[in-house]
Amino acid sequence: MSSLPDLRSPAIEPRWYRQFWPWVLIALPATAVVASLVTAYLALRAPDGLVVDDYYKEGLAINRRYERSLAAQALGLEGELRLAGGGGTAELVLKAASGAALPDTVRLQLLHATRAGLDREVDARRSAPGVYTVNLPALAAGHWSVQAGAADWRLDGVIEIPGETRVSLRAAR
Repeated sequence: MSSLPDLRSPAIEPRWYRQFWPWVLIALPATAVVASLVTAYLALRAPDGLVVDDYYKEGLAINRRYERSLAAQALGLEGELRLAGGGGTAELVLKAASGAALPDTVRLQLLHATRAGLDREVDARRSAPGVYTVNLPALAAGHWSVQAGAADWRLDGVIEIPGETRVSLRAAR
């Protein structure tokens, strides 16, 4: 027999941070922490606002709005709003089938579908018979409801920004 020493040494394990599986186990909760921080950032950056602040008051006003739509229908009113691409001058064209007199100013409301803070309300002034002009800021992307009206009538329409630059306005049915 040989009397040579055994040169085999016991296997030395690498330190824990050089192994694969501890990092896999650490990555799972770390991913959840990062995802929750991103979610919190998104929630705080753009808080969701109520589209309508007082639902009771809105419920009471439904009949008034319906009466204004019926009045527009009785006058045979219809219109078209033409928007400039990135904001600027917009043109509202109104036609009355009954030859009804149109007011000097028309209240124009642009209501964002989900963010009440983006809503705009402006007065359009007559620039020619049946034609009204108004300066509008650039509108954010999204689904918008458009309402044009005076004290006794109202027309409604819907537009998608960006993409559409014209919206037909009619009395709600």
